[in-house]
Amino acid sequence: GGGLGTTAPGALAEYVAVNGARCEPLPAGLPTGLASLVEPLSCVLHALDRAGPVLGEDLLVLGSGPIGLLLTALAAAAGARVDVVDPRAERRAVAPGFGARRVAASADEIAEGFGGGWSVVADCTGHPEAVATGLAHLRRTGRLVLLGIGGASATFPFAPFDVVARELTIVGVNSVRHTFGRAAALLAAGTIPAARLHGPPLPLAETAAALEATRRGAGLKTRVEVGHP
Repeated sequence: GGGLGTTAPGALAEYVAVNGARCEPLPAGLPTGLASLVEPLSCVLHALDRAGPVLGEDLLVLGSGPIGLLLTALAAAAGARVDVVDPRAERRAVAPGFGARRVAASADEIAEGFGGGWSVVADCTGHPEAVATGLAHLRRTGRLVLLGIGGASATFPFAPFDVVARELTIVGVNSVRHTFGRAAALLAAGTIPAARLHGPPLPLAETAAALEATRRGAGLKTRVEVGHP
């Protein structure tokens, strides 16, 4: 809690006062335009920390938004074979550039004949239907990682016996956990193609338009740049 601009005042302004203990020094070589991606990337890093090793694993990412794409890139860099599912054609078309092996509109399209599903499924949507799909497509002893944020009242039915019988693991991921520095270092090193998430920046005066574009799902990650002409 206490995120600036969400549960606490701040951001989308020329100047913001921030407690020094909550600041992260940026490494040399990190463009300021990419620095805005440190926070979402740090969430994804925490998710992989919680998920455990993925080297050599078949991993399914549900959702090809910014979080899903960053997870795809990191997991692929860590040695996973990553497939991405998203019903929106324009979103899933971007996934191969982030390391996706296969993309599809639904998991069923690529699950048939795949040997019993994926060893790791990561939901980046927060939709109960997607979570249920992920659970259904796990291999025995598989791990379901929940990154997506849904409504507090959103639920879906599942069979506890199925979780026990297949020895499944369900992992929740809540924001970040001391991962800002690592995320900044990865961005500075150019380890992942994060710049592809951004279109041209909008000036601060067009903040309302930027928010509306985000609500419509336009683009991938809309950036407002203070001091942009």
